[in-house]
Amino acid sequence: MIMDGLWVIHWGLQLFWGWLCLAAFRQSKPQRKPIMSSALRDTLRGKVFAAKRNSKLVPIGTPEEGGEQQYIEVMQPRVGDMLDGMEASNSRQRIARMIIDTCYVPGTNEKVFEEADFEGLMDLPADSTYSALMEAITANISPAKQEAEAKK
Repeated sequence: MIMDGLWVIHWGLQLFWGWLCLAAFRQSKPQRKPIMSSALRDTLRGKVFAAKRNSKLVPIGTPEEGGEQQYIEVMQPRVGDMLDGMEASNSRQRIARMIIDTCYVPGTNEKVFEEADFEGLMDLPADSTYSALMEAITANISPAKQEAEAKK
């Protein structure tokens, strides 16, 4: 009986101690103070939102005799485009989506491919043109590849 009473006192003290520690912790939490001024915040936001998309010109085919080399401008994908591509159900759709979303007529906002080209893109031979497009897309996504390109 005495042991039961001691047991109750022991656990009562444990609970009381835990409550005290929790109350002290809640009171000792430092209040979060704004560290940045709103001018600095605006500057930081401006820098983030001013970022421009990188691009890479990819030669397409071989020039006709006496003709000029033709290029596709592969633009860095937007965050939303990448997330949309991730929602694609399989790798065929993801690759076609990336090609459609990133290939532009050089110097314009006109996409080279459209949704109707999906099956045609999947029927392309895996040749040097396809490899160059995929390499440019990958280079525009990978920060390490972007740094390597910048050093060249």
